Amino acid sequence: MTSILIRAAAAANAIIAALLLSSFAHATVIPSTVVMAAVASAITANEDYELRADADRSGMVDVNDILIVIDEYGDDCEATPCRADTDLDGEVSMFDLLQVLAHYGAVIPANVDGDVQTLLSGTYLCEQSRYADDVSSLEEAGVKNDCWMLHGYAVVAPNDITVEEFFAATEEDIRAKLLAYLSDKVELDPETTDYVILDIEHPVHPRTFGGYLNPSHDLYDPAQFARIIDAFTLRISVARELFPNAQLGLFGVTTPHPFGNATIEAQITRQSGFLAASAAGLYDDLDVLCPVIYQRFGRSDARHYSIEPYTQLGIDSAGLLRRSDGTTPSIMPVMSLAIFNGSSADHEQPILVEDLAAQIGVLQERGYTKWLVWNDDDTVSDTDLLVTDYFDNLLSWMQGDLSEDF
Repeated sequence: MTSILIRAAAAANAIIAALLLSSFAHATVIPSTVVMAAVASAITANEDYELRADADRSGMVDVNDILIVIDEYGDDCEATPCRADTDLDGEVSMFDLLQVLAHYGAVIPANVDGDVQTLLSGTYLCEQSRYADDVSSLEEAGVKNDCWMLHGYAVVAPNDITVEEFFAATEEDIRAKLLAYLSDKVELDPETTDYVILDIEHPVHPRTFGGYLNPSHDLYDPAQFARIIDAFTLRISVARELFPNAQLGLFGVTTPHPFGNATIEAQITRQSGFLAASAAGLYDDLDVLCPVIYQRFGRSDARHYSIEPYTQLGIDSAGLLRRSDGTTPSIMPVMSLAIFNGSSADHEQPILVEDLAAQIGVLQERGYTKWLVWNDDDTVSDTDLLVTDYFDNLLSWMQGDLSEDF
């Protein structure tokens, strides 16, 4: 009943707009309380009603379906079938209007061919060395799962590797390790056309590249930088060989400074490293760059306001990088479902849906139509919250159905 009332509250404004846009005879504004009460009393728990509430078969019950009910209201549907006759009783009546209102905002995958289009369309869930278990629920929310985050250990870059071991790995060593990984992860097809993102963070994270080129930095060592780039390039080359059709990407390029300020020294150093790697040909075999825009600050942090500039800095800094031939890889920003910042009281807590929606909005405003959302597995961080439930609530909030923080 709660979900019905939530939808009814959202539908109240929609029906007012629909009435005003239509030529419905004697149209009057219906108070939202009346809509909610009527829907709560008239709703019928039947999947067929939900399917037919999507009168235009768009895959979502929305204001267009209300307009169809209004347009056909009172029609005799015996001679010519009506799209809005949800109960198939031969006419479009108040009952049919209530059914549309009751299911307002529902996604109806069965009514469309191909991908379901929602406000989350363009979102790709990318789990660590696995695909999600409940792909169908993700797809109903408009979220794809055509992405695999390939752990560093699969290309001889495990968490505990030393720098010298990292450099010493040969092409044969890396190929053998990746083939062994594939034999264990049978769900990952070497012929996949999905996004395959190399998660190489140890013993060197890409965000530290610039330190090896900055004379004032503790890491300063240009010769070491060259060896690091060679080691990364070798791993990318082997992955390209074994995943010839994948959309191959590299995690962490770029990783903006969390303050979102392009002029501070720390960000300038980071960006200089990414640009130097570009000049060295690191991105030549990559299809996509994956700027990591994990949210670093929660509502308890003074810098929570930096979400927008930080997001913009991540995508802007990645957009400056080139392959050796001057071409630009595609950019697939990587967000997360939890805050990652050991200095924050909100560390590893789920991101509020309105904050993730705001971040997606920044990307959309900048013309992006696709982005990745990383999560370790099917639950958010160290909680029992399923990623499918998180996306459902995120979509509900974006549709205006969920008014409180989640």
